[in-house]
Amino acid sequence: SRAIRGSNFQNILPGQIIVAAMSDSFLRASQEYLRKRHEIALRLLAQCDKQAASPDRSLENELRDQAMLALVNRNYQAAADLTSKLAVESGQQEHLLRRRHQLRKECDRLSAALSTLEQRQEMLELAPSIEDPYLGGVGAYLEKRHQTALRLMAAIDAELGGGYAAGEASSALRVRRERLSIEIDALSQALQVHEQREELLDSAQSVLGEGAPDTSTYLRRVLAYLEQRSGIVLKLIASIDSQLTDSRNVDHEQKHLQRQREELVEELDQINEKIAAQKRGEADLKSCGLSSDLCDPYHMKVSTYLQNRSDVALQLIAFLDQRISDLDSQPNGAAEREQLASRREALAREADAALAQMAEQDEGQQLLDSFGVPGKAAA
Repeated sequence: SRAIRGSNFQNILPGQIIVAAMSDSFLRASQEYLRKRHEIALRLLAQCDKQAASPDRSLENELRDQAMLALVNRNYQAAADLTSKLAVESGQQEHLLRRRHQLRKECDRLSAALSTLEQRQEMLELAPSIEDPYLGGVGAYLEKRHQTALRLMAAIDAELGGGYAAGEASSALRVRRERLSIEIDALSQALQVHEQREELLDSAQSVLGEGAPDTSTYLRRVLAYLEQRSGIVLKLIASIDSQLTDSRNVDHEQKHLQRQREELVEELDQINEKIAAQKRGEADLKSCGLSSDLCDPYHMKVSTYLQNRSDVALQLIAFLDQRISDLDSQPNGAAEREQLASRREALAREADAALAQMAEQDEGQQLLDSFGVPGKAAA
């Protein structure tokens, strides 16, 4: 809002809120987070190494000598006190060594997590058009479950209408039909929530980029890319195998095909190694708090986008309030004050609408969670 001066604000139209600058990529933000944690861990480890390299043994030796002297003089209470102090000093040294070992493991873990993200970024740059299968999986899962519930209801209606069930069986079918009706309504609402979220994600993408605040989204995209490559390589190997069985090929052609096949097999092994490494790396990223199975990453992205819209609208409103207040003391500012007041009302509506959408998305996410959508779609 500080960049807005005077008449420049006149170019802002209602419904076109300028969104505050944010990180262009959640992936880069995650990398920066890991780098900072790694630097902090390295500094702490350096301090521990410094202390461990030059331990102060003089105090321990002095306490030990004093304890021995107290025993010789039969001063058992003093000997016990000195022994306790010696144990505390020894415990501090053990704690330092234990903390040093923990920090070494932490540095290795953070370094491995950072390397995993860098590899993902390199692979995604080769295939930027690969989308997260999770998004399509949510809609497919809800649609399949909705169609299944509709077919079950149709079967129950046919059985009730044909008079095949009577008495307790008929009552049980009617209860089941009522439950299915409730589930169908809830699934229809969940599908609407998903469609609205996809529309909001299209808008959020221009501001927040293609990523999401969870590294699992990048893992799924990378795995989809590697599986596509793996499928192409397998088809090429199958094609070469069919040519190798053709007895009409001459020897130099057979050798050329055999060389190509070996190169493709080697590439396939590398792809499989990358898939395994990325899956292992996700465990480190999860332990660093960059991945979670407890929430939908795209719900967080949409919430971030809507919250940012609301915050910027409120900042612009504050700017307008100050401008209107300044115009109150100017005799010729009535026309501009009226125009700014109109734009303030439009921005207030924008802020309220963004917050209302956030509330709707939160309520819709609870509905999606009740159907186990995150786990089913990501599987």
